[in-house]
Amino acid sequence: VYYTVYSSSFLQSALSTSVLYGVLFGLIGFGFIADFIGRKAGLIACSCIVILGSILSTAANGKTTDGMFWMIIVGRAVVGLGMGGEYTCNVPNIVEDSEEVSTKTRGRRVSLLVMLMEVIGNNTPTLIQLILIAAACRHVYITSSSSTGVSLPNCRPQVVWRISYGLGLIPCIIVLFLRVRMRDSKMYRKDENLRRKSYDLLDLFVIFRHFIPRMIGTIFMWFLIDWINYSQGTFGGVILSSVIGASLFKTAWIGLAQGVGLTLGPVTAALVVDRLGRRKTEVLGWAWLASTQLITAGVYLMLAKHAVGYVIWTTFVFIFQYFVFIPVYLVPAEVYPTRVRATLYGWSSALGKVGGIVGTTVFPYMWSALSPDGNESGHSGLLGLRKIQWIYAGIEYFGLIVALL
Repeated sequence: VYYTVYSSSFLQSALSTSVLYGVLFGLIGFGFIADFIGRKAGLIACSCIVILGSILSTAANGKTTDGMFWMIIVGRAVVGLGMGGEYTCNVPNIVEDSEEVSTKTRGRRVSLLVMLMEVIGNNTPTLIQLILIAAACRHVYITSSSSTGVSLPNCRPQVVWRISYGLGLIPCIIVLFLRVRMRDSKMYRKDENLRRKSYDLLDLFVIFRHFIPRMIGTIFMWFLIDWINYSQGTFGGVILSSVIGASLFKTAWIGLAQGVGLTLGPVTAALVVDRLGRRKTEVLGWAWLASTQLITAGVYLMLAKHAVGYVIWTTFVFIFQYFVFIPVYLVPAEVYPTRVRATLYGWSSALGKVGGIVGTTVFPYMWSALSPDGNESGHSGLLGLRKIQWIYAGIEYFGLIVALL
């Protein structure tokens, strides 16, 4: 709808990676906070920062459209800072909490309490946006934007995105009140009583001597899956509109339908991750993603002619990406001791998130460069997208090799 943004690869990349840059620094910073001050204190701070970023996003304004979007970008970066802290404070806390329940079902607990909740949380806003788009921009097609930059008739886009950002404050505030009443895990409190709250030279020696080799594995796995997931997820609506010519409204409800289908992923992974083990589950996930990506690339132009088939196939493929995600979340939280768990989990996830930043940043440029005439619309755009599928299949087979090693 905003032509200057839609036609600018740079602005698209900035808008889609702003959250990731915030997440990157949040992961590193809150890892230290969670280990030194406590999981509870870190989680309360995360909620406050997300609330602040959401307010900035909702109130974004500027003298020009681009200026307004730069304020949105800043607001989303602040939100990302809090989101990054969520990972490093939350997942270690749930892993430690499992010690009081059952370590045999720890994988299932993390899968359901973290990954399933994340999937539901990612898709709930889509339902709200569906209602908002139906009310404010029902008949708008992404490809019909006017080159003059004038807002399209019968569409009030600010109603959609401002209310979307504003409603995000409600769950944040509810969670903040709940977190004020929570406690740190018993495992963390026990460890806290045995140590000082700062690193010493022995800690640094242990980290570099014993845990850097483990971090190579946890970082690489996270880097590769985030490259695939964030780039395809961020531009999913744009890709869908390019493939089947969907309006904003149709893109939103198809995205919601896919999101509901994707909830099967964490549930299925929860049933097998403790039985197969982390490594076998991850190998199975990479093998599935790589093989199906290869098939997708081969039949991409044929799929593009059958909208329903395209949606069903891509949903079916992505359900099994959680066989990779669950071990990627679990392993960094399990292989490091309580004293430095959140810190090293944060570094593993942060350097892994670089994959999401790289993938999301280069995606629009790849799409333009690989399209025969440099145009992302029409048949040329489909040819460019097909070439990207081949590249992604190669990345996923590389992920399979790393998982095997």
